[in-house]
Amino acid sequence: MKALWVVLKKELDRVFHDRKLVFSLFILPAVMIICVYGLMGLMMNRMIEDIQEHASIVCVADAPADFKALVLSDPSLIWKDVSASEVDALKEEVRAGEADLLIVFPEHFTEDVADYEANDSIPEIRTYYNPADDYSSAAHFYFTDTYFPAYEELLLKQRFPDISVLTPFVVDSAEGQEEESSIVT
Repeated sequence: MKALWVVLKKELDRVFHDRKLVFSLFILPAVMIICVYGLMGLMMNRMIEDIQEHASIVCVADAPADFKALVLSDPSLIWKDVSASEVDALKEEVRAGEADLLIVFPEHFTEDVADYEANDSIPEIRTYYNPADDYSSAAHFYFTDTYFPAYEELLLKQRFPDISVLTPFVVDSAEGQEEESSIVT
């Protein structure tokens, strides 16, 4: 056991007294990790800023006037009204990266929404985007997260004076709680 300790001490002494070995074992890996992750963070921030500064080209077929009014206030979008006959050609433009998003409303969308009954089929808005293109994906998610929910709320407010009628449940509302807390300790 004593011989093992002597050998271990000799090797550790050699490692910690050799400046090149200390640099290559302890300092260089830490510096490389900091540099690589710093460079990755810088590049990702530039990519995100580039996507945010990009003016998305959005082609829309048969858009209702109220949807168009809702979207046209956004200066970060380039809006193109297109006809339903151009949809196939525009799908290729989206695939090629010449346009970022194609939105196709049904021909009589406004009337279908206004005349909707319980057994009718729900009108469907179709979107076409290229998931491999960052600009196209960003435009698609921007519309699905921002404009479509806002437009849906606008249509529901037109149909129902009190939109809270459509709320099936609430979670942890302040009105429903009495003196007791909902936090279990």
